[in-house]
Amino acid sequence: MRGHHWTHFLQNLMSLRIFANKFRDKLINTKMKHCVLALVWGLLMPLCMWAETTNDSLNIISNDTLISLPPINGDSIDYTADEEVIPDSIWAQDTVRTGTPLYKFVHSPHFRNANISVLVKEIKTGKQLAEYRSVYNMIPASVTKVISTASALEILSDTFRFRTKLEYDGEIQNGVLNGNLYITGGGDPTLASTNSNNKTAIFANFLAAVKKKGITKINGKIVGDASLYEEEGGPGIWLVEDIGSAYSPTPSALSFYDNLITFTMQSDNQNVKLSNVTPSTRLFQPKLDINVLAGNVTSKVTQTDYSWTPLVSGRMKPNSKHGIRIGIPDPAHFVADSMLSTLKKAGISVNGTATTQRLLRATAPRKTLAVYKSATLGEICKPTNYKSINLYAENIFSQVGLKKERPSTKTASADVIAKYWKKKGLSSNTIFQMDGSGLSMKNAINSAFLVEVLSYMYTKSKYKKTFYESLPVCGVSGTVKYLLDKTPLAGKVHAKSGSMERVQNYCGYIEQEGRAYAFCVMINNFAGPRASVKAEISRLLNGVMAEEAALYQSSTEAVQTQASDEVQLPTESTAPEAEEPQQEENSNNAQ
Repeated sequence: MRGHHWTHFLQNLMSLRIFANKFRDKLINTKMKHCVLALVWGLLMPLCMWAETTNDSLNIISNDTLISLPPINGDSIDYTADEEVIPDSIWAQDTVRTGTPLYKFVHSPHFRNANISVLVKEIKTGKQLAEYRSVYNMIPASVTKVISTASALEILSDTFRFRTKLEYDGEIQNGVLNGNLYITGGGDPTLASTNSNNKTAIFANFLAAVKKKGITKINGKIVGDASLYEEEGGPGIWLVEDIGSAYSPTPSALSFYDNLITFTMQSDNQNVKLSNVTPSTRLFQPKLDINVLAGNVTSKVTQTDYSWTPLVSGRMKPNSKHGIRIGIPDPAHFVADSMLSTLKKAGISVNGTATTQRLLRATAPRKTLAVYKSATLGEICKPTNYKSINLYAENIFSQVGLKKERPSTKTASADVIAKYWKKKGLSSNTIFQMDGSGLSMKNAINSAFLVEVLSYMYTKSKYKKTFYESLPVCGVSGTVKYLLDKTPLAGKVHAKSGSMERVQNYCGYIEQEGRAYAFCVMINNFAGPRASVKAEISRLLNGVMAEEAALYQSSTEAVQTQASDEVQLPTESTAPEAEEPQQEENSNNAQ
């Protein structure tokens, strides 16, 4: 339906409402009780009220909001058929419904049944370039990491370092420790991480401390202590299929090797055996229920919290290898056992076994032998956002919760973060953050709040540079390497991605002609290929920024024209005196 026909239709319905109201008055004044007449009025009023509401939502928006749309209902519209042709340098407000990039975006057939939230905003002026349902909460996926890292930088500082301690209880006599040795986790998610340079540094550091103390024998246990954070096994707020997977290992205050273990199975003509485990450990003893058959390779891992004996079922081809990566079932136990092996290889006798504080529940006072410090939080935030590392984000999030309680809980972390941003004047009361990574489907965050956080970090945070550089560059690096690639915005956008099944979100910064913009685009429950959704997002952002550039160019030309019209020739007596100060002023401005 063409725009002017639609408008006439609404106006006619609104006129009908006036008739309906008069009919209602007649009904009341004459005390008419006929059911038929009452039914007619009852049918007219909802239709007329809908027409008035729809007409109001289609009214021209304010000057400081260039593009804004009401929720879209009904069938997909072919917006190309009747699109109005306008000059590139002019963005007429009466085309907001039929010609804008945002209109085309929300009317994409991929988004017919989707939920969409969009906000593009110039940071300095607060001017909105595009806005659509920006205060509606959505499943954010990994754009949640923007809140987690920004909050941690603000609350903990960019120089904060996680500390892992080597402690002991009991007494040391004649080189014999009569007590337990503890590796006490401080939340460092980077211990032996694939993103760290030295995977064995912590064990070398701790072994040196034991030798320096003169300990040659330990009459006690080697204990991994991860009690700094709440120990819950696989987070119950995550989807079952996510828990313990390669991209969502169980978080722990004592993490190691990204909390991931990779094992390889080897088949012959009949049987399957475990051939390799990385990182090496004697704890891991999976139960293999694999059929050796021709056809596609399938595998399924079933495990319970803290169990080292998961069931691996599926099918393998004869004489083949198949590798699987899963989360380490109990990272604290793994670290304790690795330390035990390190001590024995160095010739230090240990009479006890490797265990965890979760099981031992030791209460004896401890003394510190050594402290191993992580890289700075500022340095850790970069891989967290660049590579979207869920484990890093979870531990960063949990560390913030220690500002409220110990052991830290997700509830405490969310409360600390919400109160911090509320104190800064942001609308944190409008969101629901359940974890640090965005893996929970219970997270509910809106694009308006994300843009608020981005704007604050850009204009008010002393950690602006650290945070800004933690976001990868679209078309260049990280998880957004192919977004906006080979478009005018390639290399000009720092952004964080967030994706799940039927979820695709982006938020970040756009730099254009010396001006900075914060944006957030969130789409839940889209249909069609993810690549098509990303292409739509690319067209939206490039379209909006192209119109913004054209608008600024038009405004600049208008100002220049006005200034030219106002120029007056100086009189003969004042011209020499006025010329020199003007030149000096221009010279100072250039400096």
